[in-house]
Amino acid sequence: MDIKKIQSADGGINSRGIKNMDSKKTISALETVKSAVKKLFERAEREVPENLDFAPVKEIITKNARDYHLKIVADPVDIRNSRRVILSTGIPETQYSASISLAKGSKSDVLKTLSEDSFSNMVLDYIKELEISANKLD
Repeated sequence: MDIKKIQSADGGINSRGIKNMDSKKTISALETVKSAVKKLFERAEREVPENLDFAPVKEIITKNARDYHLKIVADPVDIRNSRRVILSTGIPETQYSASISLAKGSKSDVLKTLSEDSFSNMVLDYIKELEISANKLD
């Protein structure tokens, strides 16, 4: 039997033991991420200054009862000139959290990255990775 991918009507499990999502759930998750990215972009245009420190600008994406924070913060190394887009999540009932930096640069660099079509797909891919890691700690 070839175990490249085993699927069933309920999503099944692939050869790496990762639950597959059916296409309707994948589209729904992607639309949720796209909506959050769009809101973050709109808020960043208004709330992120070019050359000053600022409070983080954040949108929350909820997937499988876990919150993922997509936020723009001032880069701690270069607060005045550089911003970071970070995706993070906490692991409930533990002291652990996980985060990844998705973009770095000036305000215009960050806005450009947020506006790219591929950015939402990248965010969803990282959410899936964080979800797998978090589930191992649950």
